[in-house]
Amino acid sequence: MSRPWQTMAFSDAVEVNPRRPIARRTLAPFVDMASLPTKTREVRTVRTRTVGSGGSTFANGDTLFARITPCTENGKTGLVSRLTVGEVATGSTEFIVLGPRQKITIPQFVYYLAKNPTFRSFAISRMRGTSGRQRVPVSVFDDFEVCLPPLPEQCKIVAILSSVEDAIEKTQAVIEQVQVVKRGLMQQLLTRGLPGRHTRFKQTEIGEIPEEWECAQLGCRAELQPGFAFKSKDFSVTGDRLIRGSNVGVGGLKWTDDNTKYFPSARRIEVRDYVIREGDIVVAMDRPFITDGFKIARVTAEDMPALLLQRVGRFRRYREVTPEYLWYLLQSRYIKTHLQVNQKGTDLPHISKTEIESSFCPFPPVREQQQIAMCLDSLEGFASRLELEQRQVSMLRLGLVSVLLTGELRVTPDSEAP
Repeated sequence: MSRPWQTMAFSDAVEVNPRRPIARRTLAPFVDMASLPTKTREVRTVRTRTVGSGGSTFANGDTLFARITPCTENGKTGLVSRLTVGEVATGSTEFIVLGPRQKITIPQFVYYLAKNPTFRSFAISRMRGTSGRQRVPVSVFDDFEVCLPPLPEQCKIVAILSSVEDAIEKTQAVIEQVQVVKRGLMQQLLTRGLPGRHTRFKQTEIGEIPEEWECAQLGCRAELQPGFAFKSKDFSVTGDRLIRGSNVGVGGLKWTDDNTKYFPSARRIEVRDYVIREGDIVVAMDRPFITDGFKIARVTAEDMPALLLQRVGRFRRYREVTPEYLWYLLQSRYIKTHLQVNQKGTDLPHISKTEIESSFCPFPPVREQQQIAMCLDSLEGFASRLELEQRQVSMLRLGLVSVLLTGELRVTPDSEAP
C-alpha cells in the first residue's frame, strides 16, 4: 500500500537560500539572469568571474528561481548540475536558491516544486515593489504549503517528468539548430543570391552584392509608419488592442493580461490610419526591444482588431520589394548593424523612423526576391511545426505536474512494483 503524503510549508520541504561558503576575490563559476532557462530544465551557460561581496551562491542539485519581474512571470527557473563535485558557484542577486532538504526531498523534485504553476501563480500574486521592479519575497516559501510524497515516490515522479522534459529539450535543440541553419542560409542568399545564379559582383555601401542587384535605402522601397501617441485617458477595459513594444515578440505579436491595453472600438474611425491589417509587418522601436536585435512581427488574423501605439511602426507602400522578402531583410545583419550604431538616447535608447528607413540594403529583382523568400519560408515553416510540437508537449508536462505533485495521480515506486 502506498504511504501517505505529508503536508508542510514549502520552506520545510527545501532549504531556502542555503549557505554555500565561497572565498571572495577568487575565480569561480558564475550564472547571470540571462542564462536561466525558461523552456529547458538545466542551467547550461556558466561563465567564470571573480567573486565579489554580493550575489547568490549555489552548488549542484540546487534550483535557481528568478524573483524579479518579468523573469518570474516568464518562468525563469533552472536546475544546477554542470559544476564539478564540491564546486560552489555565484550568481545574480535576483536568484532565490532552493536546495533539497536531507531525507525529505531530492534535487530534481525541488525543481518541479518550483515549476509548479500553482506555486508560481501564488508567488507572482505576492510580488512587492514598484512597477517594473517587483520581486518575490522569500516569505512566500513559508506561506505556501506543498504535499510531499515519500522519497521513492519522488524518484518515480521525477523519472516520469524527466522523460517528458527530455523530449522538450531534444525538440528545442533541433529548433535551435534550424535557426542556425536559417541564419547561415539567409546570410548567403542576401549576400550572394541563389546558388549558381550570379557570377559577377560589385562593391556597394554594404559590401559586395550581385551585379544585377541594387543597393538602396530601405525607405526608398517601403515606408515605415509610426504609431499614434495615445493618452492613458483613451484606454478602455475592452475594445481594439493597442500594439506596444512589449507586444512585439520574435516573429509574432504576444498578448497577455499584463501587457494588453485597449482602445474603444466605437472610436475606431478617429484612428483609422493606425488600424493594422493581416500581413502587416510591425517593428518595435524602443528599449529593451532593440537591444538584442530588431524585434519584428507579422500580423495574423488572430491579432485583429488592433491599433499601433507610439514607438511601434508598420511597413506600408511597398515599391519593387515584396513583403515576404522584406520580412527576411529586416532580420539581416544589414539592418541589425545599422540600428545598433544609430540608436538614439542613453537613458531610453530608441530608433527613429528616419534611421530605420536610411538603412542600406540589397534588393534583387522581384522574381528573385520571391524565390529567396520561398527558400527561407521552408525552413521557417519547419521550425514553426517543431515549436507547435514543443508547445503541445509542454502542455502535457503542465498537466502531469499538476496531477503528480498534488497526489491526484499516484505512481508506484519501482521498489514496490509487483
